[in-house]
Amino acid sequence: MSGPDYLLAIDQGTTSTRAILFDASGAVLHTARRELRQIYPRPGWVEHDPEEIWRAVVATCREAIAAAGERPIAAIGITNQRETTVLWDRATGRPVHNVIVWQDRRTAELCETWRAAGLADTVAARTGLVIDPYFSASKIRWLLDALPSLAERARAGEILFGTRRCDPDRRDRRRPAGGGDRPGLLPPRNGQIDLRHRHIRADPHRCRAGPIAPPPADDASLSARRRDRLCARRQHLHRRRRGAMAARPAARGLGGI
Repeated sequence: MSGPDYLLAIDQGTTSTRAILFDASGAVLHTARRELRQIYPRPGWVEHDPEEIWRAVVATCREAIAAAGERPIAAIGITNQRETTVLWDRATGRPVHNVIVWQDRRTAELCETWRAAGLADTVAARTGLVIDPYFSASKIRWLLDALPSLAERARAGEILFGTRRCDPDRRDRRRPAGGGDRPGLLPPRNGQIDLRHRHIRADPHRCRAGPIAPPPADDASLSARRRDRLCARRQHLHRRRRGAMAARPAARGLGGI
């Protein structure tokens, strides 16, 4: 990167959206910020307006780009709410429901049902995660069950889930961020990534799924070294997530999360 170039960071957070302009040395040159309205339909439920998020990203990026003047922007980095979940229509690019925020606890009963059914070990083995409303999988399941005909539309390939691109000049929001036919930037915490085989699972309750490189392979085809490495990685992630979830009630009591 040449000296005069700038960097643009998009910070789409829970309470606000920011676009921050940096110079080559890392100094902040300009910060654009928009507050994000919090929606509480019921106790324990937390939602955002996805169109409001989109408008805030566009507005803050345009402000930061204007502040750059004639200087080129070498790269754009994005950080977002990660477990916050939105589904949208493939044809129109419009969301089908408000965003369900990572703090939302509406799927606590559903998660308890999954645990009672003995799925905790299966989920941990495949994803390294615990079953908890914090993660995206139960939010997607709730949306598919709660919204009339949404499950049928999803099976027909009309509904997308993932992280939409946030670049301010992007007019077409109908395509997923990663391009192609599958949602892009799919986070592994949504429960669809199989850590052992490194592919997106196509379980019966999934709407659309596809392989990621390398293709799925049976355990027998994996070298002993690679199999041990993947197993160790899975166990490491499981321990980290289990510890984090165990600490959450204390953090909430202290006003942390």
